[in-house]
Amino acid sequence: MKVYIATTLGNVALQNAMRDALMKEGHHTITLDWSEIGELHDRPDLWTTVAKAEIDAVRKADLLILILKGGRGAHIELGAALVFDKPVIIVGPEDQYDDGGWGYPCLFYHHPTVIERIFCDDTEAYPSLVSQTMREHPGVSFWGNTWYLYECYNDKCPDSGTLIDLRIPEEKDPPDIICPRCGTFLHYEELLEPRSQAHYPEVKVAAP
Repeated sequence: MKVYIATTLGNVALQNAMRDALMKEGHHTITLDWSEIGELHDRPDLWTTVAKAEIDAVRKADLLILILKGGRGAHIELGAALVFDKPVIIVGPEDQYDDGGWGYPCLFYHHPTVIERIFCDDTEAYPSLVSQTMREHPGVSFWGNTWYLYECYNDKCPDSGTLIDLRIPEEKDPPDIICPRCGTFLHYEELLEPRSQAHYPEVKVAAP
């Protein structure tokens, strides 16, 4: 999976730890490691080139990870990810749940394409928490352009009739998904267009 990590230079240690952990797993790549570019305040000759490269890197990514507290650039990259319809995982300290540390709510943290918001004061746990979300959340693992609707047909299940919208890459078959309540496989059918962009956060992809 191709990943872009958005944050500030002040969080470069967190960015590097996240990058190294994902790369160590062996099946993730970083579309652009902006930490290698360094500080740009006194390098105006690079502003246009780097700005274009970073937005292009967001476009090429399958997933954007936003580490709070993010600056203006990180939030512009968040906006680009939303425009490009990329799934987003936000991770940061507990006191930045709604405002990202800026003192006023950021409604874009609640955009439907933000599939998970992780708030924890143990920064060393960020990579493992994000990696777990990436493994378990079908919105990350199978994000694509073909929409399927999943539904539980077990009439004895409390979630019977629950509808889940999921996007699948064209080159992949729809995954088998297990109902979180009754453990039966959900039935699915292809949609001509999405009902919504909401993803049920507790669904589990069955092991192949």
